[in-house]
Amino acid sequence: MNNPADSNAFEIDCQSVQSKLAEGADFLLLDCREADEYALVHLPESQLLPMSEIERRIGELDSHREREIVVLCHHGSRSLQVT
Repeated sequence: MNNPADSNAFEIDCQSVQSKLAEGADFLLLDCREADEYALVHLPESQLLPMSEIERRIGELDSHREREIVVLCHHGSRSLQVT
């Protein structure tokens, strides 16, 4: 589903992400939850960049500009805001 705020942003379901991981697709799986949530449970393929820190740390994504970035959180609201 397209996000009206950004025509390049869309929602993706868990099964599609799992398929991309299984295929070895080249994309960044960005976890935007907080560090304590990430420590409790996370996908090993994911990189943590909490939503609360993204403005300050956005430069860390510069090397991924040409890659697809899939943002995840717990329920989807934070990841939608980050995208």
